[in-house]
Amino acid sequence: RTEQRATAMIRSSDQPRNTDFGPEPLREARLSTAVPGVAPIVGQHTPGIPRPISAKHWAEDKCRCLDLEVCTGRASEPPGPGGRNRAARKRGFTLIELMITVAIIGILAAVAYPSYQEHVRKANRADAQSFLMDLAQRQQQFLMDARRYASSIDELGFAAVPDRVEKFYTVAVSAPTGSPPTFTVSATPKAGSMQAQDLGGAALSLNQAGAKAPSGKW
Repeated sequence: RTEQRATAMIRSSDQPRNTDFGPEPLREARLSTAVPGVAPIVGQHTPGIPRPISAKHWAEDKCRCLDLEVCTGRASEPPGPGGRNRAARKRGFTLIELMITVAIIGILAAVAYPSYQEHVRKANRADAQSFLMDLAQRQQQFLMDARRYASSIDELGFAAVPDRVEKFYTVAVSAPTGSPPTFTVSATPKAGSMQAQDLGGAALSLNQAGAKAPSGKW
């Protein structure tokens, strides 16, 4: 009987005081004494009974409602006043990354800017051509009224050349005397303006017969 009592006491001493730590996976994590490569810390999980717990298991316990892959980065260092979370630490741009970004922006600008300038020149040319066509229509109406073509913009009822055209072109009206009457309206790109590079600096023109120059650019 004495031997049976001793055996029972030894078996009871091997059991922990309190094994109620929650679900089986969490209970095994909290009873774990160490995890390879991670320093253990002490956590208070049952009132009055401190148990060794690893930093990894601590993180899994704190964010068990999340995916365990999310917890992996959080377990890289123990929590606490002296611990930091490397995974959550913000990372800035390196000098190499910044230089590569600037180089890419420069290349894109070098390709896009000439295309943009060409688009603007075409838009300015279209404005000038539209104004010359308005002049030609006014010339036909003037011929019906005065039996001749007007020799100036004023005679056609225009107070001035529109600003979007006058900025880049010099507009002229020519109506030489003779029979049959003729006229030519023209818009010559101003030197030093961006339109001086449009069509090699060629002037736009339109006459009474509807002939347009440069050919194929209207």
